[in-house]
Amino acid sequence: MRKPLSVAPLVALLVAGLAGCSAIGPQPTEWVADTSQGAVYLSWTSTDGKLSGNESSSSENNYVVSTSSAPFTGTESDGKVTLDFGSALMSEAFTGKISNTDLHLTGTNSNGTVELDFKPGTVTQFKAAVAKEQDAATAAQTKAAIAAAQHQYDGAVAQLAPAVDAAQTALDTEQAALATEKQAMAVYASQVATAVSSGCSNSDASNAATGPEQGPPGDAAYALQTATDGLSKAASALTDAINAVNPPPSKIAATVSQATLSADSDLASRATTAAQQDGALASSDNSGIFTQGNKVWNLPYC
Repeated sequence: MRKPLSVAPLVALLVAGLAGCSAIGPQPTEWVADTSQGAVYLSWTSTDGKLSGNESSSSENNYVVSTSSAPFTGTESDGKVTLDFGSALMSEAFTGKISNTDLHLTGTNSNGTVELDFKPGTVTQFKAAVAKEQDAATAAQTKAAIAAAQHQYDGAVAQLAPAVDAAQTALDTEQAALATEKQAMAVYASQVATAVSSGCSNSDASNAATGPEQGPPGDAAYALQTATDGLSKAASALTDAINAVNPPPSKIAATVSQATLSADSDLASRATTAAQQDGALASSDNSGIFTQGNKVWNLPYC
């Protein structure tokens, strides 16, 4: 005898199929698009195919991410959607296709055609996307700041060697002028002493006492003063160059050794000291020329 055909397995399959269809449910009313230009959040209510909602979007300016919102209206029918944003940041109208899992919109703005792909999402997800965008902007700002500091540091390093050379040259020039000035003043003092001891002024003593504009000692004192002025400027420039590279900016590796900087600082210190001391000597000797000269000028001519 044949057994009757059981319909239970077939009924079970039909029930499962109907359950699967009911799982599709209504279309989402919240959408999030996370693009390279920023995040966009859409939320709407639908009444007989007519949509009314709000759009929020993010934008970055000078490494700061901000958000703005604007209302919109639209329509939805048979998987097609049209959204009108009016004076919002996006174009006035976007059209596209909608399903339970995707929303694709196409529109235009000042940059041309814009396409946005949305996924069902919440305002919390939108805020998370904005926070992620701000993190990326902050990282970019840090990277740019490091690059700028690196560029400035490299430029300062490039100026250090010329500043060292200039300071050394100025110091050599000043030391030569100092030696010349000391010799000229010694000769001048000797000539004045000879004239004073003889009780009369001869031509050598008279010529030596003609003053800083004409006499050899005055010329030497003036040359020394000029050299110390140049040395002072060179020493100051070297000090500035050293300070520009030491210490290096944060997160910038030093390319100039501390030994080099120590030697350069020593040169700047010696140059500064020489400029101050020898400049004062030149000024004192320049004034002393007249004091010594008076001893000769008041003597009768031999």
